[in-house]
Amino acid sequence: MRTQEPVILIGGVGRIGKTRLAKKLTRRTGFDLIHCDKFRRAFWSIADEQSRSAERFWSYEQAIANRCRGLIIEGDDLISRNRGDDALAKMGLIGNDNRLSLVLVGGA
Repeated sequence: MRTQEPVILIGGVGRIGKTRLAKKLTRRTGFDLIHCDKFRRAFWSIADEQSRSAERFWSYEQAIANRCRGLIIEGDDLISRNRGDDALAKMGLIGNDNRLSLVLVGGA
């Protein structure tokens, strides 16, 4: 069985610096990077909203389950008020043994 590598989530409001931070961490760690905004746009062609959401979350789960090294996921999909309170659970990030770190970017 493969050792689970870390998953780093970077969330926050728009235009606050999530992508910049994610890129710096990617260069420093060598982890794979998923931009939620780009990932979400890939599924816009699916007309039914429920099907689109299910397909997107399934794709996140596959990316997480099949990673060979650490993974950084950044974007506003990680903000529960945008995606529902169970967004992280739907993405396969809560309720299992992933090594999970969460970074919220923004002002108080």
